[in-house]
Amino acid sequence: MVQASRTFRVFVSSTFSDLKAERNALQERVFSRLRALDAIPGDGESGTGDRSPLIVTAVDSGAGFSVHCPVCNKNSSLRKESLDTEITCPQQGCDTQLKINPFVIKRA
Repeated sequence: MVQASRTFRVFVSSTFSDLKAERNALQERVFSRLRALDAIPGDGESGTGDRSPLIVTAVDSGAGFSVHCPVCNKNSSLRKESLDTEITCPQQGCDTQLKINPFVIKRA
């Protein structure tokens, strides 16, 4: 008997400022409910487990790089050497795996 998968993926792609309200609504209304229903896959403790990393793009503000985690909805500083790698979100308690794109969004 084939078991149906309960996995689904949400992909939101935009520039750093575009769709900010939509990303915030997903974070506040959808992801929080999925966590409450224990519907976000993971190991039950950190919320990571076998989940694929989320793909994100860093922003170069001229004063350094930063990356936005769509799970905790926070920005974190990033070293240039972290481009094109996988990292754990540096925000305390988040533990989301992030795959950083090899390219950046340059902000004037």
